[in-house]
Parts: sequence; C-alpha cells; structure tokens
Amino acid sequence: MIDNNLMLVLAGDPYGQLHSLNPYTKERLETYGELTKQCPVKLISCCSNDNIYFASANKIMNYAGEQLTELELKAGASIVGLSVDSDDRLLYSYSDGTICDFKDVRGDNSEESLLYELPKNDGWLKGWQSQYKLQEYCMVGKSLPPVIVDLEREVVSWSAKNVPNDELELKVPIFDIDGLFYNEGNNLAVLHKDRKLRLYDIKKGQRRPIVDKEFNEEKINFTTFAETTCNNYFLLGNAQGSVFLSDRRKDLKVCGKLKGANGAIKSLAVLPNEYVLTASLDSYVRYSSLSNSDCITYLTTSW
Repeated sequence: MIDNNLMLVLAGDPYGQLHSLNPYTKERLETYGELTKQCPVKLISCCSNDNIYFASANKIMNYAGEQLTELELKAGASIVGLSVDSDDRLLYSYSDGTICDFKDVRGDNSEESLLYELPKNDGWLKGWQSQYKLQEYCMVGKSLPPVIVDLEREVVSWSAKNVPNDELELKVPIFDIDGLFYNEGNNLAVLHKDRKLRLYDIKKGQRRPIVDKEFNEEKINFTTFAETTCNNYFLLGNAQGSVFLSDRRKDLKVCGKLKGANGAIKSLAVLPNEYVLTASLDSYVRYSSLSNSDCITYLTTSW
C-alpha cells in the first residue's frame, strides 16, 4: 500500500513491515513493525510524520514518537478499512461488517468502541470514510450491495440496489472490490471484480447506477482504482500491471494507459501535480507521469 500525504512513500511488504521511502533519492528512510510471514501490510493511514497507523490481518500497529504499539482489538475478522479523521480519531472496519473507532490511542483509557454493525456474512472487502462528509462510511463486498452508514445517526443512509437480472433472468452476482466518493461526496464510484465500474448518484438517493460500464475490451480483471485531482478521470489498475485512464466526460471511455509493472497493481495514489504512484506485486513502487504515460522513477520494496 502507498500513502503520499507526507511527501514520502509508505510501502507495506508481505512480511508485516512498513517502509518509508524518499521518491526523489530512492532511499529507505525508516522501517516499522516486526517481521512475520503470514501478515502482509494491507492498509496505511497517517496523521503526520510521527503518527502512522498500518494494518495487517486483524491487527493495527501505531508508530508515534519512535514507539511502536499494537492496538488491542477484538479477535477474528480481518480489517478492511482504516482511516484517521481531523480529530486524530482512528476509524476502521472489519470483514464481518463491524465499524469501530479507537480514541486516545496513547492514553490510559484507550479502547475499541463499536460504532455500527452491518449484516454479518464475512464478505465485506473494503470500507472507507468519506473525505467530504466525515460522518459517512461506505462498505462494499461480495453477496451484499454497497452501503453508506451515517455514523452520527447510526443508520444506513443509503444502499445500492442490484442491477437488473441478466438476459436469462438470473441474478447478477455482487462482487465489489473497491470504491470512492467523488463530486464533493454527492456521487459514489464502485469497482466490480469483473471489469465493471458503476457510478451512483447518492445525493438524489438513486439506488441503481446512473452509469454501468463494462470494459469488454480488457481481458484482465481490475484490482483497484483512484480519481485524478482534476476530477475528470479514473485510474484503473489491473492484475497484469497496467493502469488505464478512464474519462468520466466520455462515458468512462479508456483514453490512456500506464505500463511498466510486472505484477498486479495493489494500490494507486494521485499527486496534486497529476503524477501517479503505483504499488505492484513485483515489489516496486513506480512514479509516473499522466501527461506522457512514462515511468519517471521506481523504488524497490524488496529488502
């Protein structure tokens, strides 16, 4: 995973450690966490240079003041969402549909608090807080449609309705793997594992997608996506290492492609200058330009 909020790259490895990298000198600055063989780093969030959270499997680590602490969480489900809001409150979600927070991480009374429980089917794959409306939390997964929870009112404020049955009148399987809020939080984009991107108008309460785009020309499934800072494009990373530029103004038509990775794209981040950071399974983080589709530099995460 990568995070560019600090003007450095945070890259998690398959062994439970987190590395901070300088994208300009290609130097490794710090390494956090203990080596394990079965807990790859999945999610990263940070408040500042000296307050970083990262999750692997069902545990969350906090690095602050050169001290590494494991938070005491409930056992069982995997963590699928992790974020820190403006009040330094840690917000996260589990694959069983539980949304929790952790206040006062370094204090004497720090503990996990339950905020909301969605239907428990252990099929939730991704959860994230809206960057526009902090009380809104969205979760997507398999078998159940995308939902948005209002954490202040403790209710589901919106839920998607599955697309109509196929030509054989069979229910279309639900298997959403990623999503994001856009257009100042009025719209939701959801990525389906079978090369589909669906856009919802949540401001108007529409439960079915206003755009349901299937990328038939691509044979490799998508793994993650992001929005460009100019708000006109989505970047779609696939399991073969390519990143496609999809134009929202032209019915999500593919209008560009970034190449270079030799493994599945696991994470994407778009910088304010329209440069792109991609982390892939070939153990490299690449720094690329959207203007000419070139990879400017790359950083290894193999240690």
